[in-house]
Amino acid sequence: TFTTSRGAVSANKVYGTTASNILIFVEAGEEGTDDWTAFGQSFDQDVYSNVTSMWGSPPDTDSNGKVVVLYSKFSTSHINSGFAGYFDSKDLFENESGSNGADMVHMNLYRTTDTRYTPDSTKDTLAHEMQHLIQYGYRHIDRNFSLMDTWMSEGLAECAAHFALNKALTNSIAYYKSDPDGYFRNGFPLIKWHGIAADYVLTYLFFQYIRLHATDGTNIYPQIMQTSTGDYQSIETVMKNQNSEFPTFGDLLLKFTVANLINGDDIYGYGNERTSFDMSSPPAPTSVSGVNLYSGGIMYVYTTAETVNSFSPSGQGTNISYIKVNKE
Repeated sequence: TFTTSRGAVSANKVYGTTASNILIFVEAGEEGTDDWTAFGQSFDQDVYSNVTSMWGSPPDTDSNGKVVVLYSKFSTSHINSGFAGYFDSKDLFENESGSNGADMVHMNLYRTTDTRYTPDSTKDTLAHEMQHLIQYGYRHIDRNFSLMDTWMSEGLAECAAHFALNKALTNSIAYYKSDPDGYFRNGFPLIKWHGIAADYVLTYLFFQYIRLHATDGTNIYPQIMQTSTGDYQSIETVMKNQNSEFPTFGDLLLKFTVANLINGDDIYGYGNERTSFDMSSPPAPTSVSGVNLYSGGIMYVYTTAETVNSFSPSGQGTNISYIKVNKE
């Protein structure tokens, strides 16, 4: 029996051997017809090795050398919400109330009330949650660092999902480009976390952008995770040694902003993956009057070249910057 967000759940082991890296449990009666053995072997051999080779090993607080993965029905409020999994740090501490006393992650069985996730469709989420487990173990248990800022923690976890699938997260790219909820066009912030899909999309794009302009490529991700500050200064510390174009976090944010406007083949684009991250001309804002922008908030206002050349900003807050860009 496990403790979950829904309460106590009885579950049966459907995958795991003395040689495996993970143990998969499924809520009793919900095993279905899925081939859990094939999925477990695939994850063990491919995804687990990809995640741990990049980020390091899970903490192993229960001394069994394995990660427990529990698939169960989440609470009703999480069905239809896209909430596909979670990591709960209290599971690592056996004496804490509600703990499962295991290195584990929780996975949702149901996409909607009537539709199950297939195991293969959860690989990216499982990699995402495993990165949270590894990150927490490294920063909090091994070194007693502060927890990482949420937007960065989630951005690194989305990178784990990207490399678990070994391809770009196309749904995230499509969501940014279409902006169906109008968040990005109206200055949605990179750094202020709201816990919605737009947060994950924007931080994912940011971390892919910096990877593509770093000398060390994907190796910058564990470097950022291992830097003690756990905030934007961690990124600044790592990136200023990776590319002379980024002496400060502000420079990095500025060039990321322009990259999403023009997607050039240089620093103002996504490098040799610009075809996958085919950004250009984000939607214009609903309004430019009385707008409040938070840290990392960006708006793209389109006008004529003549107006841009004669434009002189006034009345903006002290931390608001204007960038003039001629796309021609």
